Amino acid sequence: MRFWKNIMRTHYLAVVLLLAAAVLAIGSMWYDSAIRDEMPHITAGYSYLTKGDYRVNPEHPPLIKELAAAPLLFMDVYFPDKDPSWTERVNDQWELGGKFLYRYGNDADKMLFWARIMMVGVFLLGGWFVYRWTEKITKKRELALLALILFLLSPNLMAHGRFITTDMGATVFSLFALYAYYLYLETPSWKSYLWAGVVFGLALLAKFSTFLLIPTFLLIGLIYGMGCYRRGKFKIMLRETVWQVGKAAGIIVIGYLLVGLWYTPLVWNMPAPVQHALINDSIKDSDLGHLGFNTKLNWMTDVSVLRPYSQYLLGFLMVSAHTTGGHTTYFFGQLGTHWPDYFVFAYLLKEPIAAQILFYFAILLFAIYGINALVKRSEWERLKKKHWLRKNAVFLGYAFLSALVFGMASANKLQLGIRYILPVFPFLYMFTAIMIGEFTSQLDQKKKLGLYYVNIGIIVLLLGWFAAVNVMTYPSYLPYFNEFVGGSHNGWKYMVDSNVDWGQDLIRLKQFMDANNVPMIKVDYFGGGDLDYYLGNRYQVWGFDKKPSSGWFAVSASAVQWNTLNPPERGNYHWLTDNYEPANFVGDSILVYHVPEK
Repeated sequence: MRFWKNIMRTHYLAVVLLLAAAVLAIGSMWYDSAIRDEMPHITAGYSYLTKGDYRVNPEHPPLIKELAAAPLLFMDVYFPDKDPSWTERVNDQWELGGKFLYRYGNDADKMLFWARIMMVGVFLLGGWFVYRWTEKITKKRELALLALILFLLSPNLMAHGRFITTDMGATVFSLFALYAYYLYLETPSWKSYLWAGVVFGLALLAKFSTFLLIPTFLLIGLIYGMGCYRRGKFKIMLRETVWQVGKAAGIIVIGYLLVGLWYTPLVWNMPAPVQHALINDSIKDSDLGHLGFNTKLNWMTDVSVLRPYSQYLLGFLMVSAHTTGGHTTYFFGQLGTHWPDYFVFAYLLKEPIAAQILFYFAILLFAIYGINALVKRSEWERLKKKHWLRKNAVFLGYAFLSALVFGMASANKLQLGIRYILPVFPFLYMFTAIMIGEFTSQLDQKKKLGLYYVNIGIIVLLLGWFAAVNVMTYPSYLPYFNEFVGGSHNGWKYMVDSNVDWGQDLIRLKQFMDANNVPMIKVDYFGGGDLDYYLGNRYQVWGFDKKPSSGWFAVSASAVQWNTLNPPERGNYHWLTDNYEPANFVGDSILVYHVPEK
């Protein structure tokens, strides 16, 4: 017992968990080929750092792309700045990305590996913030470790914590911004205030969806100000509330000043005509073009001090148009662009059942304690005396942000995977740990030791199940689905795209071909890998519109589902899927068939 207490006085266990997660993340990505979005992201980031030119991939802010590309500065890498995809065409990011990685003699696998190491670092940083913030709220390190375990071993967070995309960046830097604000309110100073503003700006530079932090911070200021209310002191509360909301607005202003400063060197070497062409090409035909945004952005481009913000707003408007237009995707046997319950089912089917049980128990506890506080006036008075609103203002803001993220994702037409609600998960894990800690503490205080140890035992069993799921899922975290649908092997029957199949298994397909002496294979591949680079002359490009044939076939799960639903006159994959069982399922994302000659 004494040894355990000594261990708990340090951060030793947290460091061990972080190192273990790093090993799992790095090991699992070893044979991952490029996913769909990594080509433009890594190319854009490298162009920003070396060219000071933001013509590529303006629809995402620069921070995550630059972090990913930073290791490439220390490698012998050739950037195709003489290629027409850079010099002549506007934002030709897919063509340029393919050539940068695969066509000019660069070592694509080495570039991807070191760029992804930076993403793993961001993921681990998020785990550290979850751990430290939970510890500060609960004052109990074991609860902080519970939240950390849930974060680090989540198959969904582990999957996206290894890829060069903005989803994990938005998750971690939103958490970081809220944590920095929390630290400022705990120990106010000009230093902590400026730091909160800087971190807010970093969140804005991670992904455009983090603009949802703006109403969140203002709400936190409102809650914190109202938390000082005492009977007969309404004017004092009103004055304090206005002051706190004003300070929250100041943090937002600091953040946007950082955005402008960050973008400035990224448009230094970008010719103004290129920026004008980018504006006119990007939003003229979008849902926002008729509102005259292109005219306003072109005017801002010609004003030097506003030019960085023109580029930032261009990206924001491009994303806005994208979420309005949406993508066609597959969902439970249907093709469409929007289902209000898409992310409800994404959570139910892709979150480990053990974590769900803990979360539902936490919700039940919150409901019981909330009703108790409302019914018992003495309890409400006790909470007021303890400044409950003030102490929990930022965490309540986090709850609000999570609801906003989930609500907006459910309302828009960009429903391509659970990754769009990743910022919700750290809150869920922290909330779960906090409520379980409250319940356990009450059992201990009331000397209900039997229930106390039963509760601890159940939590340990559920965490063991949760950890076992992660280990059994390794290394294919992206296509993870829970036992409700029979596991990862069946997930593609319900959802595809970045829930299952983003192109990560092309290298594993080559390994399958080598192991089974497959000399030639017909491939319908969805992803960011290059077939020539990995398969050489051992493949034939295939598609749903081809006539039935014999031999080996490798079809991405997304391609199967999208095209099996086509009407007969367009062509589909029924001739393959209805008559043959897959000979192999590479990485749970590529279906391999063998059709014998007739």
